[in-house]
Amino acid sequence: MPALAELLQGAARIAQLQEVEPQDLLERPVVRLDQERLREELEGRRVLVTGAGGSIGSELCRQILLFRPELLVLFERAESSLYYLELELSRDGSGVRIVPAVGDITAGGRWTKSSSVTRRTSCTTRRPTSTCR
Repeated sequence: MPALAELLQGAARIAQLQEVEPQDLLERPVVRLDQERLREELEGRRVLVTGAGGSIGSELCRQILLFRPELLVLFERAESSLYYLELELSRDGSGVRIVPAVGDITAGGRWTKSSSVTRRTSCTTRRPTSTCR
């Protein structure tokens, strides 16, 4: 992509601009997910996502919702992001029960109560990579 100065000086032309795809920006190979395995792991199950209100956590919630879990618990310490995520996800019409939970995973008592709701499957985004167990 030419610099703005090059465009202004006529050293480059707008016609030289190209479409950029998200995978063009990755410095790694594109990861292809096994959709059938994800369906087997998530459909009809209870899922807890910590850090649900963040950029990775909220996208994880959107994608998990596609696999129709029985219950999706959104665990987040920031009330406003949790509120807006719950509002967005509850409008999708999937019929999945969504339960928002405000708390911090470092505060043991609240975490213990929330994890007892799910017991089967949980996902976390508070590490360098998201994990599901």
